[in-house]
This record gives sequence, C-alpha cells and structure tokens, in this order.
Amino acid sequence: MNSNKKAKARKAALAAAQAKKTAQAKQILTVGVGIGMLFIGLGLGVTVRTAFAANTCGGSQEALETYLLESQGQGATVIKTAREGRVQAVLYEREDLGLCTAVFEQRLFGLRWAYDGMESAPETGLGMTGSWQAGGFLRGTQCEAVVYGDNRTGAVDSYTVTDADGVGRSDLEADYILDVYVLDGAEQLPRTLVQYGPDGSVLSEEG
Repeated sequence: MNSNKKAKARKAALAAAQAKKTAQAKQILTVGVGIGMLFIGLGLGVTVRTAFAANTCGGSQEALETYLLESQGQGATVIKTAREGRVQAVLYEREDLGLCTAVFEQRLFGLRWAYDGMESAPETGLGMTGSWQAGGFLRGTQCEAVVYGDNRTGAVDSYTVTDADGVGRSDLEADYILDVYVLDGAEQLPRTLVQYGPDGSVLSEEG
C-alpha cells in the first residue's frame, strides 16, 4: 500500500511540475508575441506618421501632379513623367527656373507619395539627380537615380553612368529625356554621367 501511495504521489508531483512548465512556456510565448506586436506597431506607427508628414500627397497620379503644381507655383507645367518601382519623377517647366525635375517616393504601401526634392535642368545636354537611402522599414539599401533634360535637338545620342551598373541608354529620342533607375544594394549615390554624340564622341563628363 505504501509503495502505491508513493507511486501516486510521484505521478502527481510530476504532473504538477509538467503543468507548471507548460504554463511558464505559454506565459513566455505570450510575452514574446506581445513584444513582437509592440515593435511591429511602433514600426507601422512611424511609417504612418512619415507618410502623412509635410511634403506628402495622395497615392494617385492626379494627386501627385496637383501637389507638384500647387507647391511649385510660378506657372509650372508638367511635361513628362516616368516611374520605376517605388520612385516617380516628373519633368516640368517653371516660368522663373525653366526646365526642372521633381522626384517622389511611394510610401504607406502605395497609398501616399512623398516629395523627395527637385533640381533644375542644365542649359544644354542632360543632368542627373537622385538620393541614396540606407535601410528603412521592410526595405534594404536602395538608390534612386534620375537622368533628365531637353534633347529635342538630338545632340545627345547616348549616355552612361560609369559608377553605377546598368544605368545608361543609347539611341536617345530627339525629345525630352526622363529616365528613372532604382538600384538595390547601392553603396553610394552615382555621380559620373558621361554623354555621347551621334558620332560617339564624348560631349560632357560630369562627376
């Protein structure tokens, strides 16, 4: 009888210990999930605040162009747009500055556009602008590069950016040029733009 009682006591003790371990494991899991959700919530909160900050607009093409024209003023007129992935560039003209380009970045899963700056076009040939971003929510290192300008004379036949793989184009049209590139894993912002004439001669090299 004593042996049976001892066996039952051991089983009860083992069951109690197992139940305690299970409860502790559930508690740890619950706390871990809670902490994970907290960080996700904080990340989403930062993303939402950034998306609705100043210099942003709705995610449609119409909203983007309306924002640009209203913010630039000075008789601004949109000439051409180009998009690559999350980046959109707009080539436009202002009465006081002439030809310019503005760059926008998609935010909040495509629901918003964020204004990322503008540059005036060179008097002749093409220009290049862009920005480099290290990290970001759900995104690795990326660089955006925009090549733009007035090539209606057809003077520039091709261009290449020597410090960025895959950035370049040949047989350019005799028209306004607006090309957008998004480079994943970029270590630095491309700077060296080389332009060539129809005979292959170097027209300019900037960097």
